[in-house]
Amino acid sequence: MSFFDGDTQTDRFKKTAQLMESLVDQMDLPYLEVLAFQGTRQVFHKTIKPADCDGRDKLLMFSCTKPVTAVCAMQLVERGVISLEDKLVDYVPAFAESYFVDENGQKQVVGGDITLRHLLTMSAGLDYNLMRKPEVLELLQRCPDANTEQMVDAIAKSPLKFRPGERFLYSLCHDVLARVIEVVSGTKFSEYVKENVFVPLGMRDSGFRMDDPDRMLPLFTGEKGFVEPKECNNTYLVPTTEYDSGGAGMISTAADYAMFAVALANGGVGANGNRIISRESIDRMHQVEISVNDLKCEFTCVQGKDYSYGLGVRTRTRPTEWGLSVGEFGWDGAAGSYLMVDPVRNISVVIGMHLAGWTAMFMDKHLELVKQIYEEFPAGNDSV
Repeated sequence: MSFFDGDTQTDRFKKTAQLMESLVDQMDLPYLEVLAFQGTRQVFHKTIKPADCDGRDKLLMFSCTKPVTAVCAMQLVERGVISLEDKLVDYVPAFAESYFVDENGQKQVVGGDITLRHLLTMSAGLDYNLMRKPEVLELLQRCPDANTEQMVDAIAKSPLKFRPGERFLYSLCHDVLARVIEVVSGTKFSEYVKENVFVPLGMRDSGFRMDDPDRMLPLFTGEKGFVEPKECNNTYLVPTTEYDSGGAGMISTAADYAMFAVALANGGVGANGNRIISRESIDRMHQVEISVNDLKCEFTCVQGKDYSYGLGVRTRTRPTEWGLSVGEFGWDGAAGSYLMVDPVRNISVVIGMHLAGWTAMFMDKHLELVKQIYEEFPAGNDSV
């Protein structure tokens, strides 16, 4: 395979560049991009991708959308517009009759108990079976251009998996949270994100629509030694252009998404000096809300056992011997893109991938790359 290699790292990070090249060679990875920042200063950026994809840099971010949605919600919390303890039904009345079926087969109506905190911690009782919900399929048949309000109302009709707050379940909570943001802001979720995150940070290549298909990098699939491009299709979305998914709908580039990472590592202030959120709200996001030590908790993290869950992000509960701090937080997406923020050392790392089923090939490799970056910072000094 012929590769285009965009390389702007400093001499200090040669081993990180070599590790990237080794991973690409060993696994026949079609695309790998790594950006690292100390504060607002870029210290490393390297891109490896097929030569025929030069100029194609936009990615389906999948669940890397979730931290952006969480930040939007926390903006509204710090402005006093909403509270984490607010009831969901106050914003989305369709959840009033939401129920789960208990162990005795009895229907328990509990929708009125769901709070916004439950949404941010994915403990509301929702699941991720979007396109297997009869209520959603019926809506799409009746209304092919269903919007976020209609979709979330349909989701609300589907049975919950458990009593709200009982445990963690990876789910559509952030999609529902996007609708809450629409209600309180009076604008479409995608417009709210644009006005309150993308524009302030200068993220010109981010959005929720595939408006520039010629710049979309192919979505790859396969296994080690045999990877091929496939249709660039987000299977976590409903087939309607009017639905703004707060859980998986964002399209961006690795470089654009890195502007978001920098702001989180820099106490809410972007590289251009614009603030999108307070340091206190960021600190609140990466406090442990769902502990892996809770026997009722089903949270597991593909990035390792040393993480619990905060408000929309994984959060590290113990340091590494090579310097990763307690409270380091972030998330990853279904195609392998990755966000890492270390608020203690003010370091952020974004890894771009576009490989469906990446966990079969790349498990543990995100942290291996982060470790190599950390080891190439000068000992006891984060300036380069």
